[in-house]
Amino acid sequence: MPLRSHYPQEDVSEKLRPILRRGFERLVNLEEFSSVRDELFLAYRDPAFEHVADPEDDYELWKNDIMFEKWTKLRYLGLYNREIGRDFRDALWRMPMLEKVVLSRPDWDNDEGFWPRDPGAYSGSSVQIVVVETTDVATHSGLQKLSHVNLLSTQQPDAWKFGLFVDKDKDTISSTQEWSLEGMLNGELWSLIDHAESDQVELATSV
Repeated sequence: MPLRSHYPQEDVSEKLRPILRRGFERLVNLEEFSSVRDELFLAYRDPAFEHVADPEDDYELWKNDIMFEKWTKLRYLGLYNREIGRDFRDALWRMPMLEKVVLSRPDWDNDEGFWPRDPGAYSGSSVQIVVVETTDVATHSGLQKLSHVNLLSTQQPDAWKFGLFVDKDKDTISSTQEWSLEGMLNGELWSLIDHAESDQVELATSV
């Protein structure tokens, strides 16, 4: 479902976006979900600002919280081009059943608090996170372990980077989306870490 083909400022008369959001909110029994083409973009115009003109980039007039947190039975989550920051991180840790998160081509908000300083303080501290980035260098493809420079080995989050090889002459966006769709359908999206080598290279994150 191409949720980013329609934006809150375009939802003038039909009010489709609040209906879409309510529909997704009711999927409370979901255990596995992947949004291949976007970050599950369900933002809508805040009714409190109906009287205010909405310029295309006025995000302050939108309601766009992390609604998938309502899916308390969710175990596996995949999102495309999600902005990663403190609010998103904390929402993941609050989800009681969450086991694995795959984030394809995410946006970073430069929040140095993304990885928890004390993972044990969060109920979801055992969540496994895989960040998927494209590369046109074959030797850079595959798995790499991410580590926090200021945490002991026993405190490290279960975080990985997966380099997805895409030829220079191919579009990285569509290639990533096609790869995500195929992986979701055959189950391989959730088993990327199962193929990790014991001597996997560790990368120190900047946080």
